[in-house]
Amino acid sequence: CLSVCVFVCMFVHTHLPRCRCYPVLLGDPRVPLGLNKGAAHRACSALRCTSCDFKVCMFDNMAWDDSCDYLFLRNNVPDFEKLQQKLSPEPGARAYACQCTWRSVRALAGVRPDELKWVCGRH
Repeated sequence: CLSVCVFVCMFVHTHLPRCRCYPVLLGDPRVPLGLNKGAAHRACSALRCTSCDFKVCMFDNMAWDDSCDYLFLRNNVPDFEKLQQKLSPEPGARAYACQCTWRSVRALAGVRPDELKWVCGRH
């Protein structure tokens, strides 16, 4: 009986629906990360890019250098050691990047589908 109960719990647990943020938000370090459901604004902590199919990396109190480009990200994401070459300390900013796109965010902002191919990868 115990093995059946464990199997059922594991089966049910792995098949529970997971939630997505709505709307999907980006934010500076003062904005808490997590699941956004509207009322309490949270920056999505599970961003995924539909263009390169990579998880979006986030770095608090950092901003991307103007010389950052697609090829640099393609070769270095998600290795923070290598990414530091194009990141500069900036209090109040959060740097986001996947392998094809990057943004420095200084305030709460929504993800516009015409600009970014980032979606909530579920929580």
